[in-house]
Amino acid sequence: MQRAGALVLSLFIGMNFAAAADAVRHGGEYRRVRGDEALPRGFDKLDLSAAQKAQIRAIVRADQETRQSPESVRAQREALRRKMQSWREQERRLLGNRRFDEEAAQRLIAERHQERLAWQRQQHELRMLKKRHAIFQVLTPEQQRRYREMQYGK
Repeated sequence: MQRAGALVLSLFIGMNFAAAADAVRHGGEYRRVRGDEALPRGFDKLDLSAAQKAQIRAIVRADQETRQSPESVRAQREALRRKMQSWREQERRLLGNRRFDEEAAQRLIAERHQERLAWQRQQHELRMLKKRHAIFQVLTPEQQRRYREMQYGK
């Protein structure tokens, strides 16, 4: 029984040291990064009112919900389906040739890969910029100035 108690105590102490080490690694501040209480990085330094914090949290939650909403997934799937039809047609032409055109096949594969990555990156950046803009509109002019200084040094 004493061994079990000692084991629990040592685990508890070890977890506290790990949390403290993590806080030191992140600039000495221990802050919550998940859950409903989390604010985007840097906003905790802007002296936000309770109403502003609530608005920002609502914007972040709405972004998380729309990220995988059925409408957005459906639209993405439809756009990809149209593009895949075009790629299949190009594949059919490749297969119909008497000789295999390796360069054309490599171009097709590279185009598919680039297009998928570029589209995903663009959609992600657009969504993030919309969210940042909505959050920025919640701030007072003074908070906006301070945020710009923190982010861009201006």
